[in-house]
Amino acid sequence: MTPFGERYSSLYDAFYAGKDYEKEIDLVLSLWDRHGRSGGKTALDYGCGTGRHCEQLARQCWTVTGVDSSPDMLALARERAKKTELPIAFLDHTPDGATDLVLSLFSVLNYLPHGEPLLAALKRLRLCLKPGGIAIFDVWNGSAVPFQFASYRERSAPGSDGALYTRQSVAELDWIQQKLEIRIDLSSRNGFSASENHTMYYQTPREFLANLRAAEWECLDMLPAYREAPVSPTDYNLLYVCRGVGHA
Repeated sequence: MTPFGERYSSLYDAFYAGKDYEKEIDLVLSLWDRHGRSGGKTALDYGCGTGRHCEQLARQCWTVTGVDSSPDMLALARERAKKTELPIAFLDHTPDGATDLVLSLFSVLNYLPHGEPLLAALKRLRLCLKPGGIAIFDVWNGSAVPFQFASYRERSAPGSDGALYTRQSVAELDWIQQKLEIRIDLSSRNGFSASENHTMYYQTPREFLANLRAAEWECLDMLPAYREAPVSPTDYNLLYVCRGVGHA
């Protein structure tokens, strides 16, 4: 997994300005009200990026810890929390101790290779959860990815220096290994250019549910991201609502 570099991290929020973090957390909290049993309001966001989901939770009076592997993303998240004066801790490692709600949103788990890397993360996150707590995982639907993935995407957004930046993503599908190789090229008219390579893996719902069971998770609910509806083969992202086995 390649952590996002400094320049791309600084533009991340601009590229995703249309993402409705508030609405997504509203659904998360609706699922918490339905399935959560621990009674507390502590949350761990695994793969928090610039902390936008963390911010929305903190505004709902949750005590939040965000974890990410990118130093540049964490720096931006800490800067945002400082400006908003929200009490959010941002770490580069998964902390010890139990929490009521574990989140891994925006396809973060799809960066983990099949097999032990994914299982190890799922097991580690289960150990972070209090009895009665729940986890919500947002992952790709492997039944949809081979037929709906975009081989080319392009976005443009203004940088803090006033220049217009363009992000071009080129994806190559390996349907046998169930992964996408994605090259991200970032450029601006002032001559800046940089590239990052990302490998993302996908699983069918049956395969992901098997991994959840192997990591001692019980799946309570599954729905499209981010709406209340029955799942279908064409839903690109799915939400899995889980609790640890024996953590009713």
